[in-house]
Amino acid sequence: MGRRKKSVTSSGGDALAALKAAIATKVAAIESSVGRLQALPTASAGGGAPRRAAAAAPKRRGPGRPKGSGRGPGRPKGSGRKPGRPKGSGRGPGRPPKSAAAPKRGRPAKKAATPKPAAPPKDYSALDAAIRAALAAAGSPVKAGDLAKQVVDNGFVTSSKAFHLEVGRRLAALSDVAKTDGGYALKG
Repeated sequence: MGRRKKSVTSSGGDALAALKAAIATKVAAIESSVGRLQALPTASAGGGAPRRAAAAAPKRRGPGRPKGSGRGPGRPKGSGRKPGRPKGSGRGPGRPPKSAAAPKRGRPAKKAATPKPAAPPKDYSALDAAIRAALAAAGSPVKAGDLAKQVVDNGFVTSSKAFHLEVGRRLAALSDVAKTDGGYALKG
């Protein structure tokens, strides 16, 4: 389980005496150190503060160069355009300056897309009227798929393969139609 602690016996008095003797030697060592510090000479003849070590050199800014060195990252010292030289002449020895007539490499840029003429807005007034008539005839909420069948049965002509989706879009756009739990119904 674990070791049992020894109980304090008569040897406890001996341990206390040894502890007092160790404390006394530490106090004596501290007092001698304080005495030596007071004996040190002062910084000036006027008795000012004790002299400090010389100031350390300013620290560098992290692993890189100091701010304001004038070079970009990874550029060797002395590279780049010199004052008084024309722009584009700092390409290095033996390299001709860039010319404007040189063809560019890489993929050609995409041509700007020509805007398509906007399609005229569709006239949904006939469909809207047919939807309203079917909702009024139903009297109770109707689902969009059932409503699309009623509109076609009432004589609305369409060529759409997904007419129920178109009816759903129109139902969402109509302001006098409300969606309820059972489907769509006219407001009011």
